[in-house]
Amino acid sequence: MNLKYTLDGIKCTLIPFCGYPILILETEELLNKNELTFLKNLGERSSKVDSTNSFKLTESSHILNNIELKRIKDFIWKNFCNYLDYFLEIENQFYMCNSWATFQKKGNFHKAHDHTNHIFSSAFYVESDGDALRFSISKPKINEGFNFHYNIKNYNVFNSSTWDLKVKTGDIVFFPGELTHESVTHESDTNRTMIGSSYFIKGKIGFDNKANAINISDANE
Repeated sequence: MNLKYTLDGIKCTLIPFCGYPILILETEELLNKNELTFLKNLGERSSKVDSTNSFKLTESSHILNNIELKRIKDFIWKNFCNYLDYFLEIENQFYMCNSWATFQKKGNFHKAHDHTNHIFSSAFYVESDGDALRFSISKPKINEGFNFHYNIKNYNVFNSSTWDLKVKTGDIVFFPGELTHESVTHESDTNRTMIGSSYFIKGKIGFDNKANAINISDANE
């Protein structure tokens, strides 16, 4: 059911999970020593998952605005533009709203959540040994008309309410921010490090002759 492409030499897989366009790019891109050192020395705070488990994330929600990470920001942005252009095929302008990093050790996880106040999200895996990024919805697409309990032969993007996406170092995942997602429990002794980003639309939207035109400005401009 997944659609596979190669774009700029990068392997891409488009997963239409219940109509949501999830794109994973196997970029094999690595942070250099200076970038990784800078990232791991940023101020952190704890995110409490439950009474015994927490992971770290950066205090700043605009980490990619640092000049030390400009190369990574440009790399992520280029691939986000490709997501809009080649896969969603929309011409509207967007901007990067926020960017942050999470740091997970063995046994950590990030519980199910969605992202408010933006349209699309991305997750760039700086370090990952193949743990799963899990997406979920309340019920499968084929249950929306009649909520029958079907006998499933093989789970796919139409009859599933969850979808696990294995991610490794260098992978970037783009997806709609409203889609509920979580990171499963990290089982490796190697830390899992992820840079997240969010995106919102800007510029003129709609048409004057349809009396629905509006203008949205970039909050960073």
